[in-house]
Amino acid sequence: WQSIRFGSPPVAIRSGMIAVAMTPWIIATSMKANVLTMLIGIGPERLNVFHRWLGYLCLFLSLVHMIPFYIQPVWEDGGMTVFNQLFPDGSGMIYGTGIACIVPLIWLCVASLPFIRRIAYEVFVILHIPAGIVYVGLLFWHTKNYLMSWSYLYATVGIWAVCYLMRFFKLNWTKPWRMAFMVGDEAAITLMSENAIKITIPTQMRWKPGQYVYLRMPGISLLDNHPFTISSLCSEDFPSEYGETYRDCVLVFKPYRGFTKKVLETALAKGPFHTYRAFLDGPYGGMRRDLAAFDTCILIAGGSGITSLM
Repeated sequence: WQSIRFGSPPVAIRSGMIAVAMTPWIIATSMKANVLTMLIGIGPERLNVFHRWLGYLCLFLSLVHMIPFYIQPVWEDGGMTVFNQLFPDGSGMIYGTGIACIVPLIWLCVASLPFIRRIAYEVFVILHIPAGIVYVGLLFWHTKNYLMSWSYLYATVGIWAVCYLMRFFKLNWTKPWRMAFMVGDEAAITLMSENAIKITIPTQMRWKPGQYVYLRMPGISLLDNHPFTISSLCSEDFPSEYGETYRDCVLVFKPYRGFTKKVLETALAKGPFHTYRAFLDGPYGGMRRDLAAFDTCILIAGGSGITSLM
């Protein structure tokens, strides 16, 4: 505008509202126990692609929202008179809360870039969810329910709460009818050739081919909760030595950094006859179609991706 007193920079408010309106979808596509998966059948590992790109688009729109207010600030050309009618707290509060919002959003997007995740995956995992909570909380502060913006944020919190409640029931050790209730399952670590590691967990959990679990082993790392594809069949033809109700959940991987390296170091230090407590979260993912529905199936994998296809 010729003067900001005639209104905000034309595209700024619109792009900001679109960024806020995208927030429920960013959260909905990020969860492991997922409402969208229940509705449309697409697994969380595929929805995560939408989650990442929605996040990048949200950052772009937030920058489009923010930058014009610095190019044409409200304290020039009589804009403060109009601005104070909408936001009595003054421009400093609104500008300050905007900066407070953009900082965690930039971290969430930049730290999610593939090459950064590869360098510091454990740091990314530990900080990603807390940074997301901080971002949504600061959005409440920044938007002040302007143009009913809190409706989108309440929807975000509601989706978050429902998905976490669903995930609670995915935890193997929260089910009173299983022996793992509150204590986890017993696990054994085997060192294999080519520096590979096999973790065998006799469990009453059930899974399907291609699914994965999150594994927490407090005896190795108290906070790490790492995803692994299950490499064994869950079939009545292969009961566990623990009994008919048990199946051996086998996880095979090569150690790199972080949790997987700790598993190797602990196994070498404590020897082959030591057992550990394992807390399983899942299973998630897997095939959405029954392979028996097709006459011919071609399975293609590279590297450690062979585990799911096996």
